[in-house]
Amino acid sequence: MTALCRATDDDGALTRMREVLDETEITDPPRPPSDGPGKLKASNRNILEANTYADLLAADETIDGLCCFVGTTSSRQAMSPFTRLYTDTIRAILDGMAESRPVEVLYHSSVGAGGEPANAYVYWPDNYPSMSWAIAWIAPVFRNVARSERLFEEQNQPHTDYITFRPGSLKDHSAEGNYHVLVDLSKKCPFKAELSEMKTSIGREDVANEMLRVATLPEQDRKALYGSSLYLADRK
Repeated sequence: MTALCRATDDDGALTRMREVLDETEITDPPRPPSDGPGKLKASNRNILEANTYADLLAADETIDGLCCFVGTTSSRQAMSPFTRLYTDTIRAILDGMAESRPVEVLYHSSVGAGGEPANAYVYWPDNYPSMSWAIAWIAPVFRNVARSERLFEEQNQPHTDYITFRPGSLKDHSAEGNYHVLVDLSKKCPFKAELSEMKTSIGREDVANEMLRVATLPEQDRKALYGSSLYLADRK
């Protein structure tokens, strides 16, 4: 999950991935090794296809959750009125689960959305400069972010348990573990005191680590977060 975050090229990503795998302990009972090397096939296209998720869930019944990272890759994409990356991805996941079976979803959304996911709206945390509000309203992508979170309730057949993560501006530095988490940051619950102690950014690896931490919480602790959003940013 984190190996690709800071790699500058494919070779670097492969090296880091191998290092991660070498340090990984396989849980018992292990699956028998394959006779040939595995291949990871991914593209911007297949994450937008419902059958990608339907096939995965149908083929492997041990999969009990999906961890979804979504994000634009350029300012041009963020400013385009035709950008539907966030909603298209969530629709594909929900449609895929409708064709197969529902599982828990951890969704890497984005800063720029506020409130509970079921009623998400464009919102900028108070620790950001006031000009950020103008960016949020000018850039169509943030409306798409909020809309994508609302889909979990609007298009939730069969019922899906989910948690959304709204990281601050993403940085490429190594994980530092010095971040703060706010649940359902909104106009009604702005967490002004907490935000005054937070930066506006966070490392990609810290976000990945927090998602992994939440994914491995005891079941009752995870259930307490279902339907909630988590805003993440480094401490000052």
